[in-house]
Amino acid sequence: MVFRAPVNSFRPFDVPARAQEVRKLPASPLDLFVQYVPQSLVEQWAQWTNAVPLSGPRARTSR
Repeated sequence: MVFRAPVNSFRPFDVPARAQEVRKLPASPLDLFVQYVPQSLVEQWAQWTNAVPLSGPRARTSR
């Protein structure tokens, strides 16, 4: 069951004001990826892709 609140019951939360901060990007795209994607998720992706059988021709060259 989904709880549906009355339309006029929305109360935004208070976000305190703070100074803007611009940070430098990591040195490489891979560093950026590593910063935001957990290692455990990457390991799950690797296990999943290694478990799936290959599709397509079995030989490098097929005629």
